[in-house]
Amino acid sequence: MVLLDGFDELLQATGVSQSDYLLKLARFQQREADQGRPVIVLVTSRTAVADRVRYPTAPWRCVWSHSAMTR
Repeated sequence: MVLLDGFDELLQATGVSQSDYLLKLARFQQREADQGRPVIVLVTSRTAVADRVRYPTAPWRCVWSHSAMTR
């Protein structure tokens, strides 16, 4: 498991567009899974920057949505 805390701070502090950061993480996860090393990546962020990010379209989003709705 990889925990990346403060995604919103990365976006605010760097002044560089990191809108594809989650897409890069999804590619990393896929590459690791393809090599037999599946990895879970947990990214924390405040919602204030959610509109500045491109989200991967992947099965995990369905799992997350289902999990969040059943609580």
